[in-house]
This record gives sequence, C-alpha cells and structure tokens, in this order.
Amino acid sequence: MAAYNAEHYIQTAINSILSQTYSNLELIIIDDASTDSTWEKIQELSDQRIKCYQNPGNLGYLKTCNKLFSSAQGQFITFQDADDWSAPLRLETQLQHLQKNEDILFCGTFCAKVFNPKLEAEYTYPVTDKDIRRQLARGRTSLFCGASIMFRRKLLEQVGGYRELFDRIGAEDIDWYLRALDVGKACNIPATLYYYRQHQGSISKSHNSGLSAISTDIAYALYLQRQDGLRDAGEVIDNLNQMLTPITPGNSKSKPSLAAQLLAILLKDRKRDRYALSLSLTKTLAALIASAPARNIIAHQRKRRSLKIKSFLNELTP
Repeated sequence: MAAYNAEHYIQTAINSILSQTYSNLELIIIDDASTDSTWEKIQELSDQRIKCYQNPGNLGYLKTCNKLFSSAQGQFITFQDADDWSAPLRLETQLQHLQKNEDILFCGTFCAKVFNPKLEAEYTYPVTDKDIRRQLARGRTSLFCGASIMFRRKLLEQVGGYRELFDRIGAEDIDWYLRALDVGKACNIPATLYYYRQHQGSISKSHNSGLSAISTDIAYALYLQRQDGLRDAGEVIDNLNQMLTPITPGNSKSKPSLAAQLLAILLKDRKRDRYALSLSLTKTLAALIASAPARNIIAHQRKRRSLKIKSFLNELTP
C-alpha cells in the first residue's frame, strides 16, 4: 500500500485488508512523505501483520510501488490503494483461483467506483484470457481494475516493476499488465471485490493534461511495437520520457516539428474524449461509459491514436 495524504481514508483501506477471510498475509505500507496526518493514522493501528515505512521525501506513486515490490516476501502479491477498500472475500477468492489454475499468472476482479455514499457504478472486465486478448486486439486497454490484480512472485521476477517512463504521468499499471500479458495468461474473477473511491485527490483525476493525457495511448503503442516483433522504445531509449515531454504542446521551448504536430493532434483527440471519459459526473454517464458500445468507440479511438504514436516511436527506435 502506497499512501500519500490519505488521512481520511487510510484506516478504512487498512482495516479492509486486516479483516480479510484469508488472514495469513503481510501488509506493507509506505507513507510517501505525506503532509497531512496519514502517518499518524497508520501508527494508530496495531497488528503484527503490518510493516510500515516512511519515505524521507516524496517519491511519487510509481517509485513507491517499486519499493514495495522489493519488500514483498510472499509468493502471491497484490495491491491495495490507500483511499480504496476491498471486500472481505477478495484475497481468499483470488488466491484460491490462482492455486487451482497454475497456468494463470495473474488475476483481477470486477470493481465498483464510488463517487459518494449514494453514487456507485460497477465496472466489469473481460473474464477469460481469450476474451482479454480479443479486447486488447481491438484497442481496449481497460482490461483490469489495476489495483485489484493479484500475481505470482515469478511474474514480478520476469516482468519487473513499473517502468519509470510512466513516472508521474500515469498508466504505469496498464504498461505493466500489458507486459505481463506478453509472458503468460491472465483472467478476471467476475465478482465485485474491490471498491475504488473517486474523489478530488485521486490519482486518476490528476492525469488529464499534457503527456499524462495520452499516457495510456503510449503504453498501448509500446505494446503494439512488441507485437510487431520489435523491442519497444521504452526499453531501448533510456530517456524516452524526456524526449516526449519537450514536444508536447504548451512547451514554449520546443520548435514546431512533425512530432509536435502529431502529439498536438493526439491531445486534441483526447480532449474530445475527455467529457465522455469523465467518471465523476453522473451515474447515467458512468453506466453509459461502462456499456459495450461506448467501450468499443473508446477502444477504436485509443487504437487510432496509439498507431500514430507507434509510427513515431518506430522512427526513434534504433
């Protein structure tokens, strides 16, 4: 559990793990130099299964998660965001599924996005590995509730943690599970076992401008490169983030170029989608976005943008 300024929610998140029906677990928490009382709220809870640490300075979600990966000792690893909560049966259900299906390397669950106590929308995902890959081929990248994923330790050893290319721009979880799908099979358990709290400070709401607005498109473009038999640009260009950032619109130091024009078009495309993708408006809109026709439209838009990015990245890749 990576925590930053989650004083109002973190004890709910922690207690949802400590009260799981499967109790043989360790809960590793890193407070990422919060400026509120998050650290004190963690300290108030006493349980020998909790291991808590504090970053001396703010590292951000991605780097904090990578530290957590390094600290985890179990053969099965999962996430719990500090402002969300899990259903009591979540860990037991996922663990039993992975133990019964040795060919599955990781699995997620359905989730509910909670906008306020009276407003909640359930999100479903493709269940079987075959369905996941079929949706991915169409351009859909919302294949899992990222924070609900449980995976085998050997997958972490094969894939590694989050790539710093996505540091503070989002989509690090999407890039991770797309790379994990390169390695082996996955699935989703068709039960709502994770509750995602949508609020003003949640990470997903902050990733909506600049390079952050197309970070998912970049993750998918890198996946498409790998599908073409290439090493993706994120592996062979150490400073890809630095190369992309200066050419995003709004950077006065960048000179007009084909790349700048390309990303300007992509960001305008993304802006047109933004209203439809805003999950904090109404329950009706949330239900519409969760519908199959809307998902197909979004997937088509994603694939179109990502193919343009892939062509650009192919030029950069040695």
